[in-house]
Amino acid sequence: MTITHNVMHQYSEGASSNPGSGPVLPFITPGQQGWKVVYEPFGRGYALADGVKWESLVETSGTATYGVNGTILTTDGSDDSSAYLGWTTPNLMIGAATKKFYLETSFTLVAATMASNEMYIGFADVAAGDALTDLVNTGGTAWAFADGFGFGKLDGATELDFISIDGGTEQDVGLGVTPTTAVLMKLACYYDGANFLIYVNDVLKSTTAQTSLNVDTAMSLATYCKAGTGAAQTLTTNYIMLATEL
Repeated sequence: MTITHNVMHQYSEGASSNPGSGPVLPFITPGQQGWKVVYEPFGRGYALADGVKWESLVETSGTATYGVNGTILTTDGSDDSSAYLGWTTPNLMIGAATKKFYLETSFTLVAATMASNEMYIGFADVAAGDALTDLVNTGGTAWAFADGFGFGKLDGATELDFISIDGGTEQDVGLGVTPTTAVLMKLACYYDGANFLIYVNDVLKSTTAQTSLNVDTAMSLATYCKAGTGAAQTLTTNYIMLATEL
């Protein structure tokens, strides 16, 4: 049977409390009680502020706001301006390398030059009080978090990667695609307990054996963008969904 977000929802911290929304999982599972879903739809007119659940950060300058279509991270016209929105408290763990998961997100990146920016959507061991340099280094050329996984790109790169880091050991799976400015893109990763299956706009792009995966360090949901040149850019994240096998 196909398990939907509505049936599986367990309303954990960070998940949407709206049982009437959410995508359908694109795989078959033997029992609906075997999965837990974290689904963050953003874009419901919330007033964004630092608090118990969320923390917003900037480096040099930048803004994080909620819009009709999702959370909007905006840099200004200054090099290295950035914006970050993430959970204040890491509270998500996979549990074991044999546990399956499905990560999906939909976003739009607006940038004058794709090679001159950084972005990340996923999970990382970043908590309240950490700096942006705990996610990515100052130059935007290397990831700085020690544990996590998600989609992103570094300064100087044009194509997106799926990044999986465990204890500082990094595995990158290239998606083979470059975002087109102002064009909606959907990304997904299904981990089958051994391999990362990467999808772009519902098309399978890669099946890659897992060599690095954090399963025992708590992670926060994290969205981030940063200008690598003196030009403004905007990252709008429509939603993030992570289904994990119990």
